[in-house]
Amino acid sequence: MYRRLWGLVLVLAGIVGLLVWAHGKGGPEVRYAALSGQGLKGTAAILAWPGRGIEVFVYLEGLKPGSGSYANHIHYNEAGNANCKAQNGDKLLGLSPLVPDANGRAVAYTRLSVSVAYPKGSTYVNVHANAPTPVGGSIACGDVEVVGESYGEATSEQGGVAACPEVIEIRDFAFHPNRCFVRAGGQIRFVNQDAAPHTATSRDAPAPFDTGTLKQGQTSSPILLTTKGSYTYFCRIHPSMEGRIEVR
Repeated sequence: MYRRLWGLVLVLAGIVGLLVWAHGKGGPEVRYAALSGQGLKGTAAILAWPGRGIEVFVYLEGLKPGSGSYANHIHYNEAGNANCKAQNGDKLLGLSPLVPDANGRAVAYTRLSVSVAYPKGSTYVNVHANAPTPVGGSIACGDVEVVGESYGEATSEQGGVAACPEVIEIRDFAFHPNRCFVRAGGQIRFVNQDAAPHTATSRDAPAPFDTGTLKQGQTSSPILLTTKGSYTYFCRIHPSMEGRIEVR
């Protein structure tokens, strides 16, 4: 029953979003996190409505039936680089607890106050153990990603540009993707998959950045992008390699 309910919620959210976009109204910015850990798996969907607050739907399966309620939160930090692996989100937005049914599945819905703004930078959703303390360590986690442009802001300027992945790959002497967008306050990193060394260095950008020389397998430090605009970048070692990030 819960799986069907969750699927229905996502389908309805998608339909509402498409209708809003089609009519040019102000729709939600949609975020998504795939939750996993300790044999658990699930999904978190976050809809930030302009002037109407934030709605969060969380689904998790694999819990022990009758095991009580599980605290879950959206985690973030001042540096804007919170992520599941580091578990470094010392600030949080509290969500409604998850309570498993007889099949070990749980669904929770939270509507945050209109006064609550979604945190800048990277965020993640944590589901916490409920023993030996009510809010224990992480048992399932998912890094939050922006699914796409706010439906109400979709224009011809979007031009089919996809959201940037958390890590842009450098391989075969090219950036993958070589054009994408992030929200102001978001961050990206670069990883070099080539045997040859590379850099990602801004050439024409509102705020300069430079990864420094990355050897094969190396990943750059996070680059925080807070100023809106178009960021053109290239490899200082191989100048014909170019890419562009749009910060919106």
